[in-house]
Amino acid sequence: MRINRFKSSGYLILLMPFLWVSGYFSLRMLTSLSSYENLVKVYSPINNASLLALFSLSVISFLIMVITFISGRSLNWLPKIFLMFFLLVVTLSFTYGWYITEETKKELNERGYIECDSKRDLGLKYSSRTYALSPDMCSSD
Repeated sequence: MRINRFKSSGYLILLMPFLWVSGYFSLRMLTSLSSYENLVKVYSPINNASLLALFSLSVISFLIMVITFISGRSLNWLPKIFLMFFLLVVTLSFTYGWYITEETKKELNERGYIECDSKRDLGLKYSSRTYALSPDMCSSD
């Protein structure tokens, strides 16, 4: 079964912003976790993990749409093993996002950072913890 390449190009255009935004925020999150400044803000593990999973899902969806655009065939010809592999990649990226957040918290504690209770931001959909090298930095804005 052949698909309409015009419709496929529409999906490609719709996926581009998701790919760009998720890639931007994933890269920003990874650089913030790897750079240790005087004041470090660490987001919750579920936020970081879901952000990396969204990025890998966007990349996989974009690649599948490019393949269908080039070949002109529907996704029925794609073997199920590829879909299982893609699910594994998304799951591994989610697990990696959780792992690097927890490792960053451990490393901050080892380096002598303290948690700023005044700058803690806890919510239902968003949370972050701020760590500083000295208690004086916690009180300053």
